[in-house]
Amino acid sequence: MAKKREKFDSKKVRVNEEELAITKIGELITAEQNPFFIFLVFGCLLLFIFFLPTLVHYFNKEEEKPDYSLPNTQDKINNSNTLENQEDAMYELHNTLSISLEEDITIKNFRFENTTFIFTVINNGSNRFSFNQKNYFLEMYTENNTLLERIILVKDTIPKEASVDFSYPIMQNTATNTKKIRFVEKAIADYPNITLNKTEAEEQLLVCENEGETLSYHFKEDKLEAINDVINYSNQNTNYNVKLEEWKNKVSFYNNTHGVSSTFIETGNSFIVNTIIDLKTTNINTLSNAHYYRLDTEPKVVNFEMESRGFRCK
Repeated sequence: MAKKREKFDSKKVRVNEEELAITKIGELITAEQNPFFIFLVFGCLLLFIFFLPTLVHYFNKEEEKPDYSLPNTQDKINNSNTLENQEDAMYELHNTLSISLEEDITIKNFRFENTTFIFTVINNGSNRFSFNQKNYFLEMYTENNTLLERIILVKDTIPKEASVDFSYPIMQNTATNTKKIRFVEKAIADYPNITLNKTEAEEQLLVCENEGETLSYHFKEDKLEAINDVINYSNQNTNYNVKLEEWKNKVSFYNNTHGVSSTFIETGNSFIVNTIIDLKTTNINTLSNAHYYRLDTEPKVVNFEMESRGFRCK
């Protein structure tokens, strides 16, 4: 029978009081005295020390809650003289109105010409200013703060120390009843969500129409894949010949662009252009058309921005 191992008793430890003597208080016994075991133990110890702050934070942190609060619009209007609230400020429309959109960027000379709204943007800075970097919208209101129309500003560039006139077609009702305006910058997260129905082929379709142009945006799983643009331009328009030549040149360019096919038909009373764009194979930047969006764009982006250009989308 194996001899029973005597338990370790700390009371029996005798300390050698000789100077610099080694005192043994215990012994770690391993099966084979393998050095790998020692490295493993020290490795686990180092890992524990390294992750200790994270573990403490995890078990002690307070629950973080998202901020669901809504901005106080009235406070923003009352504080409209501050540059920080400039894009949310509402202004009474009059001949001498001047608005500081951003530092060194001023908007003034607001005026109506029938159903066209015109204003001047002045760049007082030492660098050119591009509207391409942000999504700015002009909102037009009645005296009672009822929104009449929202217009997305074109992505133009203003040279340094220069001014540019911008003009936008508006509805007759807007031209008649606008008393207040404001410029507001919107992020894509601010755009309202929309839901598109699916066809039997699991495709989603958004159709936007305005004055002889019909754009069909084809989505799959809420990601834009293709665009079909049909234009029927009547010779009753005063600038018919200019548009005729412009679209002839565009069709020629489109047909030399990979992923795009376009046809041009002149009927005598009008011209018709039918353009099909496969966004999976097309570099959309080369087409230089604000109505054409990138591959995988969300439906809400197309809907919100196209309606801000005067289109009716459904």
